[in-house]
Amino acid sequence: MNILKAIVNKVNDEYVFKISNFNDEYEIYYSINNNMEGKSLLVKGYDEEIKVKSPTDNTRVFFEVINAGRSTGAFSTRLVDVSSIENFRDLGGYVTEDGRRVRWGCFYRCANMGKVNERDKNYLENMGLATISDLRSEMEVATEADVELKNCKYINESGIKDMENSIGSKDNFDMLSVLKEMLRNIEKMNDIESFLVSGYRTMVEKNEAFKIFFDNIKQEERLPLVFHCTAGKDRTGVAGALLLLALGVSEKKL
Repeated sequence: MNILKAIVNKVNDEYVFKISNFNDEYEIYYSINNNMEGKSLLVKGYDEEIKVKSPTDNTRVFFEVINAGRSTGAFSTRLVDVSSIENFRDLGGYVTEDGRRVRWGCFYRCANMGKVNERDKNYLENMGLATISDLRSEMEVATEADVELKNCKYINESGIKDMENSIGSKDNFDMLSVLKEMLRNIEKMNDIESFLVSGYRTMVEKNEAFKIFFDNIKQEERLPLVFHCTAGKDRTGVAGALLLLALGVSEKKL
């Protein structure tokens, strides 16, 4: 029989499961821990798709499907249920080249964490986040500081390398200042594609921010860890790609 598989998405106050390669009745368990410690039975079913009311709304939940002695292992939704932070995603579940999967509930990526409402702050604290890795510049942090979470270490090291030779900027510039500078200089504006390509290439070379990032993800006590920049795309995207590549995920699957 093929490997038991399951995915889940949250729609309003319900979890929607899609399950494949099962035989007769299956059981879905849930836990607030990604190791499924203290798991409880959520529902039994026979259908390929099943909707279940959320067992809790104040923290992230992990699931496990068991059928005929087989288990999916722990999994969860890709998107984290916080409305005041853009694009908050779990990097778990990606398949590595040797057939294993990245563990759910260890590594998260998102956009700016400066405008977090009270409900989402409590939700994040209940998740037990141990580290926030802020890849923004000092200028960006000064403009809008991250939310402070209980028992969570905050680390800030800019993921943008000094490009003053390219745009005449000072250290700790932010992406907005880069674009403004290019708009003031039409010659650089015409060459924006090569500038950005060069910026991405140099971003990962001898960059202290990514060294610190990897030093932290290697320490179990620093997990779960969330990393972000301002928009959660460029610096965050580079960090996410480096992390998944280091864990053995194929470049084609990024």
